[in-house]
Amino acid sequence: MPRPRFRKLAQERRDRILEAAAREFAAHGFEGATLNHILAGAGISKGAAYYYFDDKADLFGTVVQHYWEHLLGHVAIDLDRLTAATFWDVVGELYRQPVLHSREQPWMFAVVKAAAALPDGMRSAGVSRSGMFDWIAALFRKGQQLGLVRADLPDELLFALLFALDGAVDRWVMAHIDAMSDAELDDLLARLFATLRRVLAPLASAPRRHAARPTARGTRGPA
Repeated sequence: MPRPRFRKLAQERRDRILEAAAREFAAHGFEGATLNHILAGAGISKGAAYYYFDDKADLFGTVVQHYWEHLLGHVAIDLDRLTAATFWDVVGELYRQPVLHSREQPWMFAVVKAAAALPDGMRSAGVSRSGMFDWIAALFRKGQQLGLVRADLPDELLFALLFALDGAVDRWVMAHIDAMSDAELDDLLARLFATLRRVLAPLASAPRRHAARPTARGTRGPA
């Protein structure tokens, strides 16, 4: 999280710093982005940067959280109030709105997605993925509770598959978005979401994730 003094800056100055950082992270990812390029784009010194943020990871987490909230601020989601009737409609809006709202500023969408590209080990090194990944995990666990999301795979594997598929879609869409009309983009996103939903849907005869394995004699052990 940024230091309190960052939040005391004028809005225009905060926006300039966050946008300069977002453009650099979007273009080069966390590891490839350089603080010097960010500082030049923001028009601040290195001393000022460390006055507002602990380090590059702190800046990255702040930027991701800021634009995540910006892209989805208009999507009202209360996990406790989701039902089987509303779950997929809400998730569908969560899936398509960031793309639609970042059409004019694709770097805004790209910096949020840059967080998904971080190696798992970097989390233990202190690089924040912001709260959005915990929130997404909670959203899909809610879907499991409602019986709408498969629970036959370990959560870690399920989310890895989800982010891998999502990343492939993002790269293709961002590479072709300028050639599509709004209607074509909206139709494509609807079909892609239908594909994602089928991947996440429970299998008709899926075994329970924690079921005991058969014993050597072909009988099951204690449940």
